[in-house]
Amino acid sequence: MKNVLKRALSAALAAVILSAVFSSFAAADDNGCHVWIGDEYITKDNAADVFGDGTVSFDPDTNTLTLNGFSYSGEGAVWTVDEKTNASAIVYDGDRDLTLVLLGDNSITHPGGHDYSSCVFSSSKITIKGTGSLTGTSGKANNVSYAVYGMKGIITDGGTVKAYAGVSTGDSVGLYSGEELIINGGTVTAEGGAESDTSIGIYGKTGITVNGGDITAATKAGSKFSAAMLGGSITVNNGKVTAKGGDGEYSAGSYSKGCVLITGGDITSVGGTAKTYSDGIYCNEDFTVSGGNVAAVGGTAEELSSGLFLAGETAQINGGSVTLEGGEGKTSRGINETFSEKKEIRIGDGITSVTITGRELALGGTLISAVGGVGSGEDGEEKGYIVPGTDLSEPQYKTVVFPHAHEMTKTEAKKPSTRETGNIEYYACSGCDSYFEDADGKILIPDKNSVLIPALGEEDVVTVPENKFPWLWVIIPAVTTAAAAAVIIVIIKKKSKTDKAV
Repeated sequence: MKNVLKRALSAALAAVILSAVFSSFAAADDNGCHVWIGDEYITKDNAADVFGDGTVSFDPDTNTLTLNGFSYSGEGAVWTVDEKTNASAIVYDGDRDLTLVLLGDNSITHPGGHDYSSCVFSSSKITIKGTGSLTGTSGKANNVSYAVYGMKGIITDGGTVKAYAGVSTGDSVGLYSGEELIINGGTVTAEGGAESDTSIGIYGKTGITVNGGDITAATKAGSKFSAAMLGGSITVNNGKVTAKGGDGEYSAGSYSKGCVLITGGDITSVGGTAKTYSDGIYCNEDFTVSGGNVAAVGGTAEELSSGLFLAGETAQINGGSVTLEGGEGKTSRGINETFSEKKEIRIGDGITSVTITGRELALGGTLISAVGGVGSGEDGEEKGYIVPGTDLSEPQYKTVVFPHAHEMTKTEAKKPSTRETGNIEYYACSGCDSYFEDADGKILIPDKNSVLIPALGEEDVVTVPENKFPWLWVIIPAVTTAAAAAVIIVIIKKKSKTDKAV
């Protein structure tokens, strides 16, 4: 396993302290609404128009806080527990879920300077709605810096939320959910601060689920552990997600402590430049894609760069378009796995396209695909066809692409002659540089030379040696002619003597 920082986020402790301190104030005033905003505590008396300018109102019956063109810069509520100072511009410590409605453009700037600093801090679940926007910017903190914090979960149904955390010696998180974070719609931008121990753009402790909206998560440079999006699990059903990890010791675009499930949407997840490891997506359990468009790219890393780092048992890609790419690094793979054991990567027949590529190898583990593909070496050379169902346990390719559409050229059968070889009928694909028995490319011919039929044999040919004495060609015929004439003369003389004797 990677030697990455797994420091537990300390917000739960801060929330307990906060609730204990403010609940005593609220108990003393039954008229209170458990909400502090800026320097003002909201009661039933001022709830309709907290500041008298129409920018803030609260409905006690529905537990709804509405911001309408509200702008604030300052510490807000400040309290001290065990010599640790805490401060937040908006604080809610009630037991009921809080609804935050955004109208117009709203902004909160917190200067930081405390052990725990945030723009919005809730001890219960927050649901964000509306047509307006909220920009929260939290300053430098000695221990923890959050822009928006929901102890028991965050749901966004609409509006625009921009959450920027500050520098921290501990945790720096743009959007923090102590339980599940659900994004149903709206626009969410969240950024973790620079040079922190742990920097996270969007955090969902038990899980992150995206059902819609436009989400951008990022972290600034210089942190020990950097993940643009981190959750107990990550599920994307729809919407657009862009996650970019910042430069640091370890960097990931998306980091899941559990499984990753993608059924739709457009996801781009990119790791930053790292001193150790950089992952487009880190998945601690199973990775499954059944739809959508997914691009996971590892950044430049001194050790290991992975498009997908698979710590779980399997990666199953059944649908959608998926690109997994390792970046520059000592070891670079599109899919990497824990070093102690091989993982199983399965590709189903419902995919639109799958590309897995690395500078060193496309992937580690065992690849089994229900559709044919093509593998290639460096610069697209050394191509080869990957037959459906093949157990590719020792992948030699740097890039594999599924599915593969053959570009066939038919070669007719040719009989061999005594001098020339022949061949059987076969089909050649220029795309994967492979031979097949059929036009559909279902029957691979593993050995290209096997299509050839040897020549039948050479004809007997008299070989005339080189004549080193060309004058012999004059003498020998002359001598031969003279000898023949002498023989004829002798025969004639003998015949004449015979005739006379008779």
